[in-house]
Amino acid sequence: MYMKRIKQIEIENSRAYYDRLTFSFENGENLLLYGENGSGKSSLFKSLSDFIHSFRSSVLYVSNRHKPAGATGEIVLSIGDFDESTRQFSQIEEHKFGCGIDNTNIQNTGYLKALALTKGFLSYRDLLKVYLYDEGSPNLFHFFITQLLGNHIPVGQGRNSPLAKEWKSIKKDIFEVHNRQENKHKKGKKDLLSFEKVLRSVLDNLFTQVNYYLQSYFPYFRLAISFDLKPMKFSYGNNKREWAIQQDLRLNIDLDNIHIDNYAEGLNEARLSAIAICLYLAALQATPGKELHFMFLDDIFIGIDSVNRKPILEILNNEFKHFQIVIATYDRSWYHMAKNYLEAHAKGRWKYTNLFSVIKKEDGKSFSVPVMVDGVSSLDRAKEYLHGHRDIDLPASANYFRKALEELLSRLPKELFMNDDYTIVPGFKLTQRVKAVKIFFSKIEECTKNISFLESYLHSLIHPLSHYEEEVQIYRNELVEVEEAISGLKIQIESLAQRCNLLTARGNQLDIEYKTADGSYQAYYSVLLEDNIWIYKDLAGNSHITGGGCKMIYMTGLKNGSPLEPFAPNHKMQIYDQFCYECLDDALQKIYDHEVNINKNTVKAHQDYDIVSLIKKGGARQAITIRRDKILTRMGL
Repeated sequence: MYMKRIKQIEIENSRAYYDRLTFSFENGENLLLYGENGSGKSSLFKSLSDFIHSFRSSVLYVSNRHKPAGATGEIVLSIGDFDESTRQFSQIEEHKFGCGIDNTNIQNTGYLKALALTKGFLSYRDLLKVYLYDEGSPNLFHFFITQLLGNHIPVGQGRNSPLAKEWKSIKKDIFEVHNRQENKHKKGKKDLLSFEKVLRSVLDNLFTQVNYYLQSYFPYFRLAISFDLKPMKFSYGNNKREWAIQQDLRLNIDLDNIHIDNYAEGLNEARLSAIAICLYLAALQATPGKELHFMFLDDIFIGIDSVNRKPILEILNNEFKHFQIVIATYDRSWYHMAKNYLEAHAKGRWKYTNLFSVIKKEDGKSFSVPVMVDGVSSLDRAKEYLHGHRDIDLPASANYFRKALEELLSRLPKELFMNDDYTIVPGFKLTQRVKAVKIFFSKIEECTKNISFLESYLHSLIHPLSHYEEEVQIYRNELVEVEEAISGLKIQIESLAQRCNLLTARGNQLDIEYKTADGSYQAYYSVLLEDNIWIYKDLAGNSHITGGGCKMIYMTGLKNGSPLEPFAPNHKMQIYDQFCYECLDDALQKIYDHEVNINKNTVKAHQDYDIVSLIKKGGARQAITIRRDKILTRMGL
């Protein structure tokens, strides 16, 4: 199936852009764009928005303020038919907007005009329009009618005009008359009744989609959202100046099934931002445009912490595959986290580019201009310095290999790098991290050849060449071997993302329950994990669960309805080692033997891990078999 996609964007003398910059999407990719403040991200956002809306006479071309008057400038989009199966373009056409340029080809191109009617351009400021008000539960009628849904055409409700246009026409018919007896006025009142019915239907569909996003991608926010649209009654009052239509639309937000009266105060910014983003995305789904589906998200993640940004990427990846997307961010660490996610879940469908601001001097003036650097990975940069695609620089190559290894290991679950005090080993402590990965690979029967080789070269080559040391010997062949090992490790880690998952982490507490058949005796043993427990699939497709040391920290229970005396072992006891176990299976067997042979209780033997529960934050319990089975399902087992 063919859709329209942008193959190339050229921009010159537009807002912050002085010289010509070209963004290419040869395979119809999306774009993840990093840029510090002032680097040109927002200028690209505004310039493209100007281009899309340029068929309107009110949209003027904005030149760079440092260019001399009369200098030419333009924004050029090369757009073609795109075959998703082959990822190839055909029938490419150029569309231009600029100083003194005839842009009738934009005016006469239906899919570009349709794109202008969507909510495809979204910035952080747009999100604030949903919740940044002095009033706790603000009236959002005009926001919904004139902005969020203003260009939506309710085709499903039998309409062929945008909501904002129809609303404007109704108000004109009702109010721009001399008296209430005019047919125009009566028609306006009749249309108002019909408009309210259509609006409610549109809002019902919109909020169904919003709740789907919230419940599917933000379940831990425990939010539900609805709307309260008061009847759009018309009243005459005492004279014509008092004629009025009731225009009142507010959000109803529930947290844990409890209504939040003042959601601007009662919800944190992460929840408010998630609601706003879901509203905009649902509106975009309702009005996606024709042929060319495009969105540009400019720093919309500001109000959301890193953990809660991932669900937005999941929504985009799962629900907007037919869109060409640009995501711009000033947050460098988030850029790398997003890049890792997209490379793992949408490989080959994204480009990664960096914008920087540099000083340009011309005609005695100094000013900042954007420059673009493709988001080449540290591994690729290391290869360039090693093989002469840039001037050969072996220390630089080694330094980039070190960065590549740090970035690669950061893709693994952070719990793998946990210290004894349950803090996470920082990424720059590469020796500790490499050692942890080597141990991990051994546990899951993964080949340790690459990681062992890199461990052996850390101190003799990679570390020294990343710092100033006069005596360091540089051997190109050894760096070639480092390249091969990191490339091999990259393949391994990408494969493990699909066939290895963390069941429960070190430091978590498990409860084991033993009881007799008649229920007269119940014993509860709390066990602390001293190692991660992983579920992995071997190369033959069989699933396994790793062992992991654990220790019993507390025991309580009931016998004939009376509480048992609690017991908590401590390391000063001579028999303390009896409460330490090699793995969970060892703990289950030894505790069972103790109950049957020492305590003489005929407790039921465990089947699988049916008597084991994970203690979650707040004291909630989850059967570990349920957690395990969900993971196995995701792994296709």
